[in-house]
Amino acid sequence: MEAAYYGSFASDYALNADGMLAVTTSIKGLSGLRDDSVGVWLGDEGSLRLIAKVGDSAPGSLGGFYRTLPQVPSINPLGEVSFKGSYGYKDGGPYRNGLWIERDDALTLVVSDRDPVPGIEGAGFFNAADEFEVNARGDAVFNGSFSGEASGFGDGIWLALNGREEIVPVAVEGQLAPDADGAVFSAVGSSLPFGVPMISDQGDVLFLGSVLGGEEDDAGAFLGLWRYREGSLSLLARTDSPAPGIPGATFKTMGTPVLNRAGQAAFIARINRDDATTSGVGDGQGLWLAGSNNELRKLLVAGDIVDVESNPSLQDLRVIESIDVAGNGGASSGRPSPFNARGELGVRLTFTDGSSGVFIVNTIVPEPSTLVIGVVAILAASISSQPRVFRPGRTAGFVQQCEVGTSPPPNSA
Repeated sequence: MEAAYYGSFASDYALNADGMLAVTTSIKGLSGLRDDSVGVWLGDEGSLRLIAKVGDSAPGSLGGFYRTLPQVPSINPLGEVSFKGSYGYKDGGPYRNGLWIERDDALTLVVSDRDPVPGIEGAGFFNAADEFEVNARGDAVFNGSFSGEASGFGDGIWLALNGREEIVPVAVEGQLAPDADGAVFSAVGSSLPFGVPMISDQGDVLFLGSVLGGEEDDAGAFLGLWRYREGSLSLLARTDSPAPGIPGATFKTMGTPVLNRAGQAAFIARINRDDATTSGVGDGQGLWLAGSNNELRKLLVAGDIVDVESNPSLQDLRVIESIDVAGNGGASSGRPSPFNARGELGVRLTFTDGSSGVFIVNTIVPEPSTLVIGVVAILAASISSQPRVFRPGRTAGFVQQCEVGTSPPPNSA
């Protein structure tokens, strides 16, 4: 590659906790390939090392070569780079998708289109590893589609232990869903049966899955949050079930969760309430935590009151109107995650007076809303309807990091 040079760097990249970088670039000046090729690189200690490029032999493909490589690769806490790409053969034929992991300076093919599907006789993968994540143990979780003469078409989630040492099914379309009254995992309407799978350092897999049918109502369907651990599935939360921390409320919709490396998951959901007076608002939005032991508890809900004043002798109360968690997915991919292994979760809160701020929720302390609800009756009159400037501070388990319209703290430079 003496005559080659970087064409451009992808706008997105993956970065692990040790500062190791995985990035895709275009490469120009390569003879024998089109003028603008693509490569995946590992950056460590100030230098870049090429992992794979278009035109290279694709390990595990029996003579194939890379035809396309990803816009954004992944990198796990060990510095192992993983990516989905496609490969083909010089004699033509359709491209095939595959997932590779680099370990000990060697690339290993984890799964590829047309590979046999574990647990489904006669079926083969297609569009394998559309979404994936690799944890600190080298376990890879991925989703994909399959087809077979007997099985027909379907989707599922699989776990490749230690790379490709063993591939086991996590959840497969048509499979009985635990704790679901006889319902099976199934696509509902135009939606796929499974969301993006995530994996913790301990090997727990978390995902959203939809189910259909059941003994009580053949037409019934719901969306659930599921955890796979050591060979078994557990249902953590589902639509139409009680929403912990809010009497009379049930989950209406559930958003994609975020998972930290310790196995805690946080998700935003919309709720239905029987009693709109429980927190001052009607149907609304909230944030819940599923702990590593599968316990479920409320963190925040629209209508909760937060004291954003840093001076303990003063109070500045705001009513939450909406909650947003930036990013999604797990924390082992090296891609931006708002949820760290210490249980600190970054959220953006918008308040009813039009102001907003970015906060850290410490998920290992009691519910923040509980800590401030006790002063609502006395101080509700002091909540101004006019926008006011927030001040950085710590209160009720929050640390405000920044806010539009404020100056940084004196020691932040």
